Amino acid sequence: MEITPDRNYVCLCYGQADLQAKLNPAVSEQLNTFHHGAPRYFHAKPQDHNGLFIESVEMENHMDEELILLEPLADWVPLFGPKPIKMLEKNNFKLTCKQETTGYRLCIFYSITS
Repeated sequence: MEITPDRNYVCLCYGQADLQAKLNPAVSEQLNTFHHGAPRYFHAKPQDHNGLFIESVEMENHMDEELILLEPLADWVPLFGPKPIKMLEKNNFKLTCKQETTGYRLCIFYSITS
């Protein structure tokens, strides 16, 4: 998920979800996707986008390796690709997690470049 003043971006990487436009609750979608099949923009100004509150778009700014790295934190196994799914050795990624006093776990995923 990415949030900007003009729009919010969400990708249901896989699974099922019901999406609803906050600006117009009558606008909703039921999604069922297997592999990044339903990325969406939620527009702050639908009038600038042919009246669309929710718009189907291409996948942006994330990749499978991020899911593969993050999902074990929730005891999940990605549902796509060959099993067992492992991080590609050629990609140099790092995940840093910190337990917050609120009880939430804050995780930052980043690429290390030489």
